Amino acid sequence: MATRRTFIRNCSAFAALAAFVPASLLAAPQRRRGVSLADVSFGTFAAQVNSQFLLRNLNGDAQALQLVEAEPAPGGDSFAEDGGSEKFSLLFRGDPTRPLQQDTYRFEHTRIGRFDMFIVPIGCEDRSHCYYEAVFNRLPPESQPRGQFVARQHTK
Repeated sequence: MATRRTFIRNCSAFAALAAFVPASLLAAPQRRRGVSLADVSFGTFAAQVNSQFLLRNLNGDAQALQLVEAEPAPGGDSFAEDGGSEKFSLLFRGDPTRPLQQDTYRFEHTRIGRFDMFIVPIGCEDRSHCYYEAVFNRLPPESQPRGQFVARQHTK
């Protein structure tokens, strides 16, 4: 049986060793929750302007993009008069040395979560940044149908 002195000495040695280990290695990996893009509104994106989004392609390669602009449809309102559809665009800025193709990518954001979104490259400005746009024209999230489809059997 270990003495109290041995126990304290062993605990002290462990504490000293732990002081040199980066906290990121001790912390559990963060798992961002998956969300449906249908549940993310213009207001949600607008609140995240100037924040970083991490995106991944199908191979899992990651790249950071900064959301630099969230703009409602022309007219100044993200909800159009044509039946209340939500229309807006998002402008992202990324690394010019790693340009992205038009495609659907897995986006991750610390506050929003993880979702898939289609972006289109719209140009690289003076080799300092590449810009990408996502355009939305949809029913607002709160009015989109929810639930599952139920298969029905037809009787003769």
